[in-house]
Amino acid sequence: MKRQLLSAMKPIIRPVTKTVLTNYYQSDLPLTELNEQTVLILAPHVDDETIGLGGTIAKYKDQVNPATIHVCFMTDGAGSVSDASKDKLIAQRKQEAEQVKQLFNIDQLHFLDEPDGNLTNNKVTQNKLDDLITQINPDIIYCTTHVDCHPDHIAAGDILASTMEKHLEQNQETPLIRAYEINTAIPKNFINTVVDITKYFDLKTNATEIFQSQAIDFDGLLKISEYQVQLTSHPNVKYVEVFRTYTAEEWIDATKRVSGQYNYQDHFKQMNKEVTLLYAHKKNLAFKEQVFQESLGGMKERDTE
Repeated sequence: MKRQLLSAMKPIIRPVTKTVLTNYYQSDLPLTELNEQTVLILAPHVDDETIGLGGTIAKYKDQVNPATIHVCFMTDGAGSVSDASKDKLIAQRKQEAEQVKQLFNIDQLHFLDEPDGNLTNNKVTQNKLDDLITQINPDIIYCTTHVDCHPDHIAAGDILASTMEKHLEQNQETPLIRAYEINTAIPKNFINTVVDITKYFDLKTNATEIFQSQAIDFDGLLKISEYQVQLTSHPNVKYVEVFRTYTAEEWIDATKRVSGQYNYQDHFKQMNKEVTLLYAHKKNLAFKEQVFQESLGGMKERDTE
């Protein structure tokens, strides 16, 4: 009944959402070129890699010199919204990951198999990630934002920060960190990386159809790419994916400043549905901007890539 009601409201809500969000995202940011050759994507759950940066993955693989793409799924997927048994759901989620790998031509998948919904920053998870980073030696690591309403997404960022701290203590080279948005949008003034995914948007949309293991809508997560195009004045750009890029030192500092201080589930709403996208985007936006600013300390809001 609720789903039918929301569907009936969509024609009314859609033009309002479009007007408000296209006005919100007005800016003149440059587009970012993807020059990295070895890429590691940390996905707390199967589907995060697609809805967060599916277009960017496709663009990396469509370069003159295609990048090598590794995706690390950090949890086992057993906590997905589904009526299936735990074992069946874990197997199904891994099958979906393999389908995504084929569709996007991803080079290698890695599964940490930590408990879904209880990803924790501890020595075990740090060592798993440390071993993987040492093996791959990526130029850049994509990770969920450190301000998000899913605890696994926050934990992923904390694990990465602790691992990078260890690398710095050992005087090892560290990659760039690029935060991508899933449940919670990055506030406009904190976005410093915009990738044109116009050519790959249909592929990304098709990829979301793979995820049949859980009952969740993705239309809001896709639609926001259309509104965020207002961030750049480049002609012929119809869809973008947005990020905030950090050095490893900046990522460590940003996560530490706000780690454990707030329960974001009490403040933010998931933006997966188009019909509730505007509400999810605007809910406690001022608080979200405050937390991002706290995490930056003395850093500037926006240093574009």
